[in-house]
Amino acid sequence: MIQQLKSQNSMKGLLDGSPGFVTGLRLESDELARVRFLIESYWLSCIEKKAPEYAKEFAEIGIDRYHERAHLIDHGTFWQSVAERNLPLSAALEIRTMSIFKQIELEFGLFTIPDAYDWGSGEPMVFRLVRPNETSDVGPLHTDQWFWDLLGKTVPSNVVPYKIWIAIFCEPGLSGLRIVPGSNLQDIPYHGEMKNGMLKPQIDVKEEELAIELFHSQPGDAIIFNHNLLHGGAVTAGNRTRVSLELTIFVPQ
Repeated sequence: MIQQLKSQNSMKGLLDGSPGFVTGLRLESDELARVRFLIESYWLSCIEKKAPEYAKEFAEIGIDRYHERAHLIDHGTFWQSVAERNLPLSAALEIRTMSIFKQIELEFGLFTIPDAYDWGSGEPMVFRLVRPNETSDVGPLHTDQWFWDLLGKTVPSNVVPYKIWIAIFCEPGLSGLRIVPGSNLQDIPYHGEMKNGMLKPQIDVKEEELAIELFHSQPGDAIIFNHNLLHGGAVTAGNRTRVSLELTIFVPQ
């Protein structure tokens, strides 16, 4: 757990070596409530903009019960673009001041947060919606580096990228993030395929051949992991829509 780490090298060793991730980070209860408000407010504003006739119904049930009314809109196209799920910069800047990021700065010093996938949007934090029993809401296992490579993006030479994933609404053990510990040290084969107008990575190894683990997260729990760590969303097995927040950080070399 990050609270137990005493030096930059100890955390960096876990991230760059095995297992390739660190847990133990957590939003304070008031911070979690605020992040939930920021995400839910933006989620509802998107619905009000694109499907105003249904906004009241979604507002009444809340984002964690989104799946109960998702049939009213075309979920796949409504939230298909990463840009549709980018939090406004003002919200991201507020979240950036929270305790999780202060803890990380104690380990690494001042870091930066690039915008999502470094596309120039200026909006660095993305939320995800994963409805119960909807396999189409999650993609295959992948590494973030694969996306960058397929998109022809390069990480600046003076920084190291890491990913942060935070559970906002989740049911422990029934939804969350899947990871493959130590996979950041392996050369996993993959190829790119066009999906929804975007070149996306597809792993060339059967999942049953991998030692996949579920990050057993409570709401507010976070995990930071290596850019080359295999990970992917878990299909929600509970009764609530899983909502998570993710971002990349650039740590100075």
